Amino acid sequence: MRKKYCENAVILTDLAVFAIAFICSLLIRYGGEARHVLFDYNYSQNIGMLFLYLILYLLIIFAVRGTGGYKLGRNIPEQIIYVVRNQGTLLMIIILFAFFTQRGMSFSRKFVAYTFTISVVLDLIARSMLRHRCENASRQDISRRKSGRDSVHSVFTIDEHVVRELYGDELPEPGEMGTGEENVSGRDGFEKYRHVFAIGCKGIPATYGGFESFMDNLTRNKKDPKLMYHVARISRDTLRFEYNDSVCFDIPVPDIGAAKAIIYDCSAIEHSIRYCKRHPEIKNPVFFIMACRIGPVISIYKNRIHKLGGKLYVNPDGHEWKRAKWNRFIKKYWKISERLMVKHADLLICDSRNIEKYMHEMYAEYEPKTTFIPYGSDIKASVLKDDDNDFQRWLRFNRLKPGEYYLVVGRFVPENNFETVIREFMKSDTERKLAIITTENSRFLEELQNKLDFESDKRIRFTGTVYNDELLKKIRENAFAYIHGHEVGGTNPSLLEALSSTNLNLLNEVRFNTEVGADAALYWNKKDKSLQDLIEYVEKLDEAEIEDYGNRAKRRIEKEYLWKETCENYERVFREESN
Repeated sequence: MRKKYCENAVILTDLAVFAIAFICSLLIRYGGEARHVLFDYNYSQNIGMLFLYLILYLLIIFAVRGTGGYKLGRNIPEQIIYVVRNQGTLLMIIILFAFFTQRGMSFSRKFVAYTFTISVVLDLIARSMLRHRCENASRQDISRRKSGRDSVHSVFTIDEHVVRELYGDELPEPGEMGTGEENVSGRDGFEKYRHVFAIGCKGIPATYGGFESFMDNLTRNKKDPKLMYHVARISRDTLRFEYNDSVCFDIPVPDIGAAKAIIYDCSAIEHSIRYCKRHPEIKNPVFFIMACRIGPVISIYKNRIHKLGGKLYVNPDGHEWKRAKWNRFIKKYWKISERLMVKHADLLICDSRNIEKYMHEMYAEYEPKTTFIPYGSDIKASVLKDDDNDFQRWLRFNRLKPGEYYLVVGRFVPENNFETVIREFMKSDTERKLAIITTENSRFLEELQNKLDFESDKRIRFTGTVYNDELLKKIRENAFAYIHGHEVGGTNPSLLEALSSTNLNLLNEVRFNTEVGADAALYWNKKDKSLQDLIEYVEKLDEAEIEDYGNRAKRRIEKEYLWKETCENYERVFREESN
């Protein structure tokens, strides 16, 4: 079923739904008088208003379609948003139109409530039925296309990474990505794998963020050929593609603020459950949820996952409820949600020993089953040479020199303590620069500028983002020191990468960071002059002392945090625990 055909089907269905809702509301509100209300022109709410209702709806359809907003939602939350928005706008226009054209006439409040409620419920049911029909027709179209001359897979790039489109529900053929050859999987291939549905990260290929970097490396370092990762990716598209011999599937979610991540998680789980139901040959799937956002509804999903023979694993992340960006109500929600996720998880996979200890102490009543698997890193040097064009261009563009800059890498959010780092650096007497590689957050940037006036200090350099992994490693290797301000997460991949590549590492002294850094790093806190004094101290270290810290950091990674061991441990857990 073509996209345009689906859209037209929704419009026609909605017209019928609205007419039915209007008539049903008249019957409920006026009973035996409904006939007179419809046909007796002594009543203000008559058949003319029904025609007006439908005509205005058509006008709204064309207006909303013109802005690209009239869509058939791919999941329940998205459908609810579209339906409530369209119906609410329509009803408001009709009420205002009737008021101004019929000399102050107003609808009965009960009639308005009945019409709105019935039309929303019927519209959701109709959209759900149509969505399933459109999806089934789309899969049939894809199957026909695969069997015909259009079977060559599209190859494209996402953030400089080459990926290949997947058709329908097909699986990647390991080692064949990007060749353009036909991918032979179909129903015969599903039973060959242990299927792991990874939900909660923003998706791969990774840009910035702990879970994103983790999943990128977990899929890249996969050794078990019988393990198949399915990684959800928040997006505005509906792509399904192959990356790192894994399946990546887009989940379109409307941008509605803090609730966006909750809808994303629920939609991704719903999508994965439907996928498993379409392929009953998938045995004992693992649903691996990252973070504790959806505690209030997780028991429902857990029951459905268990009916599939699957297991629910959760990485609880760090103390999300401590993040500065949340107000007290959202923080309370996070705390409740965390409790419910711990209660219902079949297994908690903690990336920090301190987080694992916290889970057992705080939620002892649930006797949570836990295991500790840290994030990983590697100690290989960047493949880029010192005179590499990309590296030299980055240095020139940001007016930096090797060994003459401090480095910060991470999401541009308050809990990573950018304010403290910038303020303390500005107070220090170092002549080196501060290079900040981070994501965009214009509101937070403006807030810091108003507080600190950092633009007046020519040493502060916001360099934007760097998506090339080898280039980022080269930048780390040539930094004089790395400053790590994170304080609410567990083991942070950015810290591990810094210990692997940068000799001097100056870490915010919280237990998650001291657990990782041990004696291989130097520490500061948020007290006045703490970081300033540390910066001025390391400026006086000689080369032998700096090299000693670098050797300690690399030994720390080799001993505890290599990707090889991390990925092997995850594969072991996914393979053994789910049996």
